Amino acid sequence: MQYRLVDNFGREINRLRIKITHKCNYMCFFCHNEGFQESNDLLTVDDIDFIVSTCMDAGIDRFKITGGEPLLRSDIIDIVKTISKYDPRDLSLSTNGYYLDRYVYELKKAGLKRINISVHSLNRKVYKYITGIDALNKVLSNVEETSRVGFSQVKLDVLVLTINVHEIFNFVNLAEKLGIDLQFIELMPIGKAKYIFNKYHVDIYQVLEKLKRRYNVKNVKFRRDLHYRPLIKINNITIEFVKGYCNPKFCMNCRQVRLTSNGVLYACIYDATPINVIDTIKSRRRDEFVRKLKLLCLLRRPRF
Repeated sequence: MQYRLVDNFGREINRLRIKITHKCNYMCFFCHNEGFQESNDLLTVDDIDFIVSTCMDAGIDRFKITGGEPLLRSDIIDIVKTISKYDPRDLSLSTNGYYLDRYVYELKKAGLKRINISVHSLNRKVYKYITGIDALNKVLSNVEETSRVGFSQVKLDVLVLTINVHEIFNFVNLAEKLGIDLQFIELMPIGKAKYIFNKYHVDIYQVLEKLKRRYNVKNVKFRRDLHYRPLIKINNITIEFVKGYCNPKFCMNCRQVRLTSNGVLYACIYDATPINVIDTIKSRRRDEFVRKLKLLCLLRRPRF
């Protein structure tokens, strides 16, 4: 490793979220679009190869593939193979699960280690209301199949809202049944959610307390490698709680930066000081890309 990226607050940067597409087949009413708006997917497989190899030299060795919906990229398997060949410490993907029946075995074979699947209700009508798509049964079938493939972790991502908070115990039952993990996420007032935040927001720590009482959980651990997220164990599953709003501990323990599909680096989902690196990527200027990563670190400021 040639570099070590550390910001002015002593936070070492070792994670990169790569948004490979802005396109999505869903229309979730809360969508934050990773915090950023753009119209073109400019990153090719070769571009991603350059990005990952350079980041690995800079000490970034954990990568998450996001969208939009990343499985809309017809070259998604090649993207996973390209990142995997550098043997990163972690390689995961976030998906709405709709297209997993097409790709899940190929993703595992290509080297994907972990997968997050967004399922925001187990009620068909509520699921359709949230996502705009009547696809709950299809996605749950894909989740079940994915649980058998052999990833190091399969995790259900649930954005907790006033219209689905009563389902939290049903999600625990499903996760236990399938032997997969669970992540409850708090709504953030960015993107579309700025306009519906007050109506649908639920404090995620209230969910944590409800689960502790129901399942007599005495021990809460914390994910110290990322955001200091609370973790609890219920029988054979781990449940994680993501509070990215008004949470100084979350910011204090943030280790990641973001790259959009049109080649712009962001220090944070709330960030207003992006650094455009698309020309640097296309021209394969490795030293310049690292310089801009270092500059991004200098610009990083905790939101809370």
